[in-house]
Amino acid sequence: MAFDTWAPLAVPQLGSNFTEDETVLEATFGDGYAQIVADGINAQFQGGDLTWNGLTPTQLDDLRDFWADHGKTNPFYWTVPDEASPRLWRFSSALKRQSLGGDIFAASVQIKQAFDLD
Repeated sequence: MAFDTWAPLAVPQLGSNFTEDETVLEATFGDGYAQIVADGINAQFQGGDLTWNGLTPTQLDDLRDFWADHGKTNPFYWTVPDEASPRLWRFSSALKRQSLGGDIFAASVQIKQAFDLD
């Protein structure tokens, strides 16, 4: 299955952020001892909080349409603004939007690195 490439009409704001994270499995015992292991081969991943301010109705519709087409289940390629190559991502939250007055809008969404096979 070929994945779409996301090219939003508006680039996320500089205030957007990314984190490195890892999922783990942990077993704790009564004496305070714990065993912790990585949860699978792709346990380390990146996630991001993307925000946009000052969107036009067309830019907001572009974001809404892409989110509606992909939701939280369908991954897509996207290049983080300060990186050279695209990676596979998936939306991990609802697309939040807000009217700032007139025809100006703000939006935000969270994404998480995906590891599906192309």
